[in-house]
Amino acid sequence: MLKISLLVLLAVVVFVSVRAFGNNGAQDPATAFAKIAKGAKVIDVRTAEEFAAGHLPDATNIPYEQIVPALQQLGIAKDQPLVLYCRSGHRAGIAKAALEKAGYSDVYNAGGLQQLQAFKAQH
Repeated sequence: MLKISLLVLLAVVVFVSVRAFGNNGAQDPATAFAKIAKGAKVIDVRTAEEFAAGHLPDATNIPYEQIVPALQQLGIAKDQPLVLYCRSGHRAGIAKAALEKAGYSDVYNAGGLQQLQAFKAQH
């Protein structure tokens, strides 16, 4: 009985973790670039070192751990469309969840930089 309870608990923890910290949905470059074309603010949530090595044009670098206070300090409205990306989409997913919890209503996880750059090169 204890083993079953532990397995159920583990399954719940994994499910909640994926929902809260996963990539939070599809990461479609076409959708990301359509949102950017309509005026979404582009935020690279990687480290400053990663950002310095390459990033999307017009992207602002805000490491994912600092995303909520940084946007508040910059005075970004909670209804401002935001497109987030990182290396794989994982950190962008964490940042998206934090922003949504803080009341930001239009946040898109665009996934990873290489995926976005590859899409842009083909279109």
